[in-house]
Amino acid sequence: MNISDSLIHKLQCPKTKSRLTLKNGNFVSDSCNMYPIVDNVPILINNDNSLFSIDQYKTREISNKQTSRVKSIFHKILPEIGNNLVAEENFRKIINFAKKVKKPIVIHSRKAEKECIDVLEDEIKHKEIDVVQHCFSGKKSQMTRAIELGHYFSIPPNIIIASNFQTLVKKCPLSQLLTETDSPWLSPYKDRPNEPAFVAKTIEKIAEVKGMNVKEVEEQIWQNYLKVFKDKI
Repeated sequence: MNISDSLIHKLQCPKTKSRLTLKNGNFVSDSCNMYPIVDNVPILINNDNSLFSIDQYKTREISNKQTSRVKSIFHKILPEIGNNLVAEENFRKIINFAKKVKKPIVIHSRKAEKECIDVLEDEIKHKEIDVVQHCFSGKKSQMTRAIELGHYFSIPPNIIIASNFQTLVKKCPLSQLLTETDSPWLSPYKDRPNEPAFVAKTIEKIAEVKGMNVKEVEEQIWQNYLKVFKDKI
């Protein structure tokens, strides 16, 4: 069984599904590192695989040492953030937690791009931490705004067939681009699931769009990765 099959199997496991849908605080740490918001308080993973809340960190129940191995903070923004003050408040909590522990924040802002950028601009005024936009699907004006704020964009392999990612790559400086898989989704081929090997296709397409050498693009994206994540992991 390969890594993709293993992950899919785990997500489909009834036991895992039940853990991911629990509505109270009795959580087990083994759920593919996916943790919900409990009683309107964001829950994160500790370096010993236990769970803690951002509010615990604020009150020093969780020490700086215990969060030293948090690699990055990931948050998925849902469309309702625009008219849900609790969702926005939790997003702000997560951003400020990332600032406190000095870790990059990876955002999935699908269908809430404007609201997401508004909050990020308000909370990260001096580029205190790096922001990585995962699978960004906003309008051209939103691309420009996020680029100007210094955000990074991780580009998936389906850039081969997706014009929105090609447009993003045209607009964005190479120094702000990263690559990603999002396997098994976002494949460059309609009849095949995505896989990590297809990142090479992403690099090739970025080079084509930018009119650059593949090796040059490869090296710059690696340097971008080191800038964002080195000494953070």
